[in-house]
Amino acid sequence: MRILIAYASIDGQTGKIAHRIAETLERDGADPLLVNTRKQTDAPWPEECDGMIAGGPLHREHHPHELGKWLMDHRNDYAERPTAFFSVSLSAASDRQQD
Repeated sequence: MRILIAYASIDGQTGKIAHRIAETLERDGADPLLVNTRKQTDAPWPEECDGMIAGGPLHREHHPHELGKWLMDHRNDYAERPTAFFSVSLSAASDRQQD
């Protein structure tokens, strides 16, 4: 089973999480493929892909533009496949009221 992990990382935490997901999937027998949508903005949808996990950080209540654009560009590719999405928010761990 080939699983695409499309992500956008700004400070590096989302990238670490995406790679950890890939390691776990691989250990369980899947064939993960990582696409960093901030660096691979024109990455094509992979052939024979069975599902997708996408994720990105929240900065000021928004996910990175590149992730959203890539997901919109490929919405017909993943519409009929199982998908999941994860968000990364470091402000959730903050004690500051403004966060």
